[in-house]
Amino acid sequence: MLIERPVLKLENKPNDELALSIGNKTIEQHLLMADIRQPFYIKELLSKQDWTIFEEQHSTKGTRAYQPKVMVGLILYGLMQGISSLRDLARMARVDLGCIYITEGVFPDNSSICRFINRYKETLSETFFTNLTRSILKVTRSGIRSLAGDGTIIEAAASRYNLMKQEAVEEKRKDALAKSITNPDDKRLALAAKKMEQVANELQTRIDKRKEQHKSIETVTISPIEPEAVVQPGKKGKTSLPAYKPSVLANDARVVVAIDVHPSNEIESLMSMLDKVNEIDKDSAIEELLLDGGYQSIRVLEESIKRNISVLCATGKNGKKKSKTTVDDKIKKSDFKYDELTDSYICPQGQCLTPLRRGTAAATAPSYQTYSTNSCHNCLLKERCTSSKNGRQLKRYDGDELKDALTRVMEHPQAQNRLRQRKAMVEPVFSHLRLRQNVNRFRRKGLLGVRVEFSLQIMAYNISRVIARH
Repeated sequence: MLIERPVLKLENKPNDELALSIGNKTIEQHLLMADIRQPFYIKELLSKQDWTIFEEQHSTKGTRAYQPKVMVGLILYGLMQGISSLRDLARMARVDLGCIYITEGVFPDNSSICRFINRYKETLSETFFTNLTRSILKVTRSGIRSLAGDGTIIEAAASRYNLMKQEAVEEKRKDALAKSITNPDDKRLALAAKKMEQVANELQTRIDKRKEQHKSIETVTISPIEPEAVVQPGKKGKTSLPAYKPSVLANDARVVVAIDVHPSNEIESLMSMLDKVNEIDKDSAIEELLLDGGYQSIRVLEESIKRNISVLCATGKNGKKKSKTTVDDKIKKSDFKYDELTDSYICPQGQCLTPLRRGTAAATAPSYQTYSTNSCHNCLLKERCTSSKNGRQLKRYDGDELKDALTRVMEHPQAQNRLRQRKAMVEPVFSHLRLRQNVNRFRRKGLLGVRVEFSLQIMAYNISRVIARH
C-alpha cells in the first residue's frame, strides 16, 4: 500500500513557537513542493513504531533525554545521505530542512547522539530492527518465502600498519604487565595490561584453530586496537587488513529481512540469520534459499533439511566457474563418479577406486573415507591426475551425499535459472551501501559496536527500498 504523504500542521506541534517556516510556507509545504520525499517516509514509518522499548530504559536522573523517535529519525536520515560522522549528523540537524522536519527543530550535539547509540545499542540492533523490518515488509507487500543470502568484507576501524604477530604481541603483553606491577596504583597501566592479555588470548585462539586445520601460522596477525576483527584479504585483491564479514538475507523486493556480522565466517552468520527471520514473521516460513558457492557446506545443507528449506546453491570449488581464458587440465574430484551401490568411485578412465581407510582431519571436522586404486601406474592420464607414487586418492566426507544431491538438483535448467535471480535480489544491497551510503569502513570498534552500526545502515537502506517502490 502506498504511503500517503502526511499533511502535518506544525502549528499543532509543541514546537510551534519556533515558527519553522520559509517565507510564507511551512517546511512541510516547502519539502512537498521540492519533491523531497525521504523525510515524510521516515517520519511516517517511525510514527508507527513502539517506542516504549526505549522509554523503559530512560534514566530518571539528569536532564530530560531527547525523544528516541527524534534521535533515530536523525540518524537514519543522515545515513541515507551517506553521512555517518556524528559531528556531521549534529550539523545536519541544524541546517538540513528535511532533517529539521523530522526532528521538529531539535538539534542534539554529537556527544548526545553517541550516548544514545551506546545506551540503546542492543535495542537498536535487535528489537527495534525486528519491529521496523516487520513494518517495511508490510508496506512493500513482500515476505520471507524466498530469500537470497550473501556477505561481504568491510574494513574495521583499525590500521593495517599496526598489525602484530605472536612474538610482538607476547613482548608487548609482558611489557604492559611489568609496568602495571611496578605502578599498581596506575589504573591506565592496569587497563593496558588487561587489554594486551585479551589480545594475546585472541591471537592464540586463532593460531590453535589454524593448527587444527593444518594451515600455516606464519601469517596470523592481529590488530591490538581491534582484536575482534580478523585480518583478511580486502575486496578486489586489496592488501590484507583487519575486517569484519557482514551478511544479509534479502527477499524478492530487495528488502533485507535479517543481518549478522561475524569476524570471518559467513556460514555461522547464516545460521543466526535464519533464526532472526522466524522472529520477524512467525506466521510464514522460508521455503527457498538462494546462495552462492561460498555457502556450499554440509552444515548448511543439513540445516536446510532440518528447517524444510529448499536450497539452490552454486556448486564446484567456491561455486565459481573458470574463465574461458583459464587453462587447467587437472582432473578434479568432480570428474570422478560415485557409485552408491558399490561404495566406490569411477575415474575418467573407467578404473574403480575402493575404500582404503577412515580418518578425521580435526576434532571438529567430519570423518571421511579414503578411496584408492592400484591402476594409476600405467594410466595415460596420470600426469593430469596425480603426482603421488601411491596413485590418486579421494576423500569422501560424512555428509557428501547431500552435496551430491545438490549437484544433481543444480543440473536442471529451472534450478539454474532461479539461482540467477540471487544476484538481482541481494548483490545490489551491498552496492547501495558502498556507493550511496558510503559503507566502506566501520567507524565503531568491537563486534557489538559494528553490529549496531551495520543494523542502522540496513534500516536506512530498507527505508530507501520503501521509497523506491512507491
